[in-house]
Amino acid sequence: MSNDEGAAKIVITIDGFSDEVLLFSRKKAKGTPRHGQLELLGGGMDGSSPLHGLIRELEEEEKSGALAQEVRRASPSPRLLTVDNVPHYIFEVRIPMSVYLDARHDKGESLGFLVVPKSRLGDPGMAGRFTRKTIGILQALSLI
Repeated sequence: MSNDEGAAKIVITIDGFSDEVLLFSRKKAKGTPRHGQLELLGGGMDGSSPLHGLIRELEEEEKSGALAQEVRRASPSPRLLTVDNVPHYIFEVRIPMSVYLDARHDKGESLGFLVVPKSRLGDPGMAGRFTRKTIGILQALSLI
């Protein structure tokens, strides 16, 4: 991904839990400090529009297609943020528990999915669990 192209990421809230929770991916980056850290789903746009780039990334990261289908249905509009001098198009969507239960991570893309209660995002112990870019996005969205 070139820096001028940007990234499309998504904040996914899952309905049906007793607390409001967000869905994260555990980064697969063997041999780096980021391996196993949490990040928002999505990635480089590769010349696509932000929404199409996000859907393509979701299709790569989640094998059932449930998340990409939910984003297509919702057709959310992004917020533009700059993180580490790179434009990030941030989408937000709420999904039902059934979509979350159908979601299957691609083992080639991540170590799995993890839900984190929104109320715990700012806990001191959580800070080291997120990638630096994810922390920047969550701060810019006033989630931490």
